[in-house]
Amino acid sequence: MEHSQTYYDLLDVFKEASGCPICHLTLQGVQAYLESLNYEYVNDPGFRAEIESANGFCPSHADEWLHIAHVLGTALIYQAVLKRVSHDLERLPVGRRSGGIWARFISAVTATRAGVTDCGIVPPARACPACLRRAELESMFLTVLLQGLEDPPFGAAYQGSSLLCLPHLRQALCLAEKDMTFSVLRDAACERNAMLEAQLAEVIRKHDYRFHDEPVGVEHDAVARSVRYIAGAPGIDHR
Repeated sequence: MEHSQTYYDLLDVFKEASGCPICHLTLQGVQAYLESLNYEYVNDPGFRAEIESANGFCPSHADEWLHIAHVLGTALIYQAVLKRVSHDLERLPVGRRSGGIWARFISAVTATRAGVTDCGIVPPARACPACLRRAELESMFLTVLLQGLEDPPFGAAYQGSSLLCLPHLRQALCLAEKDMTFSVLRDAACERNAMLEAQLAEVIRKHDYRFHDEPVGVEHDAVARSVRYIAGAPGIDHR
């Protein structure tokens, strides 16, 4: 049976990379996407229109962009973004305290206290283009992974890897249509969870003064691995 390049990319990540393979390949793909924008599309009118209507990149991807982007291209992009934002701000009506902008301000404060930060003032017309690309990549990698788990060698390689982080595991379990695929994902995750719980118990035990001098074992990075498993890699936001 012939397989796609993505299938083999996943196999390589199972063997070589630590952490969630979907996070690893997705972040790698987003970085390549940003680099291609920086070198090939900064002057493209279509891309400039997309990034302008998105109010630039989201915080995570804006930070990544600043580490790789040309100053001139970034200046051109964000000059257009600032013009759009200023235009929208100038059109906001100034209402009385009982309504208009004041009412929106009160609603924004209330929403912020409830954990919602977008009150609808000067909203972007579309999502961050790098976030859209990230979602496309995640969907592609998850689809290939689920198909690959039907192949015993691929399934064995997956079970010997660092496995999926919880956010991608939840997505994969929701998408898994076959009982066998669902069971492989669930059972491997349960085994990994039990291992992590035991290693965290060792971390806790060795913080007791009676055992503080015992040498550190495989649990040395269990805390970081547990946090990354539950949250996913930095740059992957599923909240």
